[in-house]
Amino acid sequence: MTLQDRRISLGVLVALGLVSASSPARAQMGPGGMPNPQTMPTDEEEKPEGPAEEAPPDAVANLGLPPPPKLDSPGGIAKDRKTLAFTEIHGYLRLRTDLFHKLGLGLTDKQAFRSCNSLTQICDDQTIGSSNMRMRLEPTFNIDEQVKIQMQIDVLDNQVLGATPEGYAGNQARPANVPLNAFAGGQVPAEQGKNSPWDAVRVKRAWAEVRTPLGVLLFGRMPSHWGMGILANSGGWNRTTESWCLDCDFGDSADRVMFVTEIPGTASGKPDDPRLRVAVGMDWAATGLTDGIASDYRNRYDGQPRDITDDDDVRQWVFVVGKFHTPPQWKTKVQRGQLAWDYGLYAVYRAQDADTDLKGTAVGSDPVKANLVNRDASAWIFDATTRLRWRKWSAEAELVAIVGSIGESKELSPANPELDVLQLGGVARAQYRALENDMRLGIEVGYASGDQAEATGGSLNYRGTLAIQPQGDSRVSNFRFDPDYQVDLILFREILGVVTNTIYFKPSMEYDLTGSITFNAASIVSFVDEPVATPANSRMYGMEFDADLSYKNVDKAGRGFHAGIAYGVFFPFSFLDDNSALSHPAYDPADGAAGPIWSGADVGDAETAHTLQTRLLVVF
Repeated sequence: MTLQDRRISLGVLVALGLVSASSPARAQMGPGGMPNPQTMPTDEEEKPEGPAEEAPPDAVANLGLPPPPKLDSPGGIAKDRKTLAFTEIHGYLRLRTDLFHKLGLGLTDKQAFRSCNSLTQICDDQTIGSSNMRMRLEPTFNIDEQVKIQMQIDVLDNQVLGATPEGYAGNQARPANVPLNAFAGGQVPAEQGKNSPWDAVRVKRAWAEVRTPLGVLLFGRMPSHWGMGILANSGGWNRTTESWCLDCDFGDSADRVMFVTEIPGTASGKPDDPRLRVAVGMDWAATGLTDGIASDYRNRYDGQPRDITDDDDVRQWVFVVGKFHTPPQWKTKVQRGQLAWDYGLYAVYRAQDADTDLKGTAVGSDPVKANLVNRDASAWIFDATTRLRWRKWSAEAELVAIVGSIGESKELSPANPELDVLQLGGVARAQYRALENDMRLGIEVGYASGDQAEATGGSLNYRGTLAIQPQGDSRVSNFRFDPDYQVDLILFREILGVVTNTIYFKPSMEYDLTGSITFNAASIVSFVDEPVATPANSRMYGMEFDADLSYKNVDKAGRGFHAGIAYGVFFPFSFLDDNSALSHPAYDPADGAAGPIWSGADVGDAETAHTLQTRLLVVF
């Protein structure tokens, strides 16, 4: 099985993130995917004895799920199943280096990239470098052609190089033979709570795919991806480029049971035309309190912990419909010069009646029943996606709308316990191929609705902070792109943390200098959707220029060695100009007093930021 075929089979499913109990401003959910319409043969020729073969490529669509089996054989299952290679392992080893200069934009308070203190070098000499690595393993266990189990395991997951030296143990006492880091003899394994925020090995996903006579059944913790990935992004396989996202950091997963099938008679009858496919799924978005953290579990050494109450569960259902070509179907149409067109729509409904506030509840202690509070939250998410290719032109787009309400959210928004949710986001991209396809000229336009609510504490980074609605504002409207949807190197990825409250334009150019070396460049002009959410009440974020030079020595499946170097420069315009004379909406008026978020401590204007990044990868 090739890397690309295996990656597609990982699946592109729905993940969610609407209005979670912890953040009404992060009221976003994710989509689901469907298998491709191409059927699997049910009558196999008898295979001679010999070594097991690698599993055949799944004829899957760009949504990433396996195809339903044929219905014309008894039970829909092959009588003589092939003997497949039981275990396949794919993944990559990645090492990255980052050098940032003035990532704090020359500011000295919390408006900067991160808070300044005695240990934060970025606000002292304005230049800081770091390196990290990740080993990703994605094994597949082929029971037979109808049943398989897949996993995702990260080893040294974005481990900062040099961060676990011998002798370092957090707040614990150092060993006598390594009294200082200067005496460290090397690195030791990462251990959560000792020398790292997490362990050296992290199991992130495990799920099964079973082909039945009527369709495909999937269950477990699985990757979630839809469309271009602005709402739910698996952080791995990209259906548009049909390659890995080798620079992604996150990846959405969903605890789900989903059934996917195709509708007979919905193909046009033309060669390589797909049928309509539908999917229905149920997610465990959040179950709340379990006896795994309560006192009664301390005396249980085996068995299974359980959900203590269903009252605080977040219920979620997923519905998907669309037509999607398999990669071979798409390639055939492109080679013939025919129009290839995919499109799909998914709807997600999420609801929660009550919620449990676990603040102050330690593991092994009983939660206080009084902490069960009314939530009365619900939302619908609609996401339409499409892509097409005709001769040298290609285009794709995704449009998201989130509509909902929260009946009680006083823990997060004291001034407005009842909140409405209306968030909009979208992206569209077009590309033209020239010079025998060696040059690709593109344009991308993105939109994420904003909100007058500002990030708490005066921080600019929306990925790690909560935006609280000011007095008199009961609508949450700031849509956030998934953080693995990468637009640039500095503004959205590092300073803001995500694409939000913006309209941006991104012209780009890629050119294959040789069969192994590619140069690409892009400029990003970013406007503000809601100016009052910026310190200077400005309509402009700024302009960024990014360039990348990459090298690869790989096979047709993309397995092999990859390397690259990238440079970015961001020119801030007016959104961080001197704001000492401006007033901003008050927030969190628990005592009836109002006060602005932005302190106005910085009198000067923001300065230019730079980054230089390198990467080394082996993909297998």
